[in-house]
Amino acid sequence: MVNEEYKNLLSADELRESLVSLLPGVKDYAIIISAFVTQPAVDLLFEYLSEAASVSIVCRLHPHDVRSGATDLSALRIAIQRGAKVSFIQNLHAKAYLFDDDILFSGS
Repeated sequence: MVNEEYKNLLSADELRESLVSLLPGVKDYAIIISAFVTQPAVDLLFEYLSEAASVSIVCRLHPHDVRSGATDLSALRIAIQRGAKVSFIQNLHAKAYLFDDDILFSGS
């Protein structure tokens, strides 16, 4: 039996599908908070997000994250080139994606 309190938990594939369907409808902004940033994530964001929406990305950017491949500096460069504001919080662990004050995905 599924506990109703947790029925909206998403797998990674379900999250991706949800993002692909909702990103084109984002009108004003997307705020992405995630310790790690990868090229596939940046590609997905800019492939589906409306060009009218602004993008802010907050990540951790520890040297170890870059060396291990958890964060891709090339992906961050591309995001900046595409107009994203990128900032860092050194002790970041949580993930949150906020779109137009309407939709929030959170996790860790």
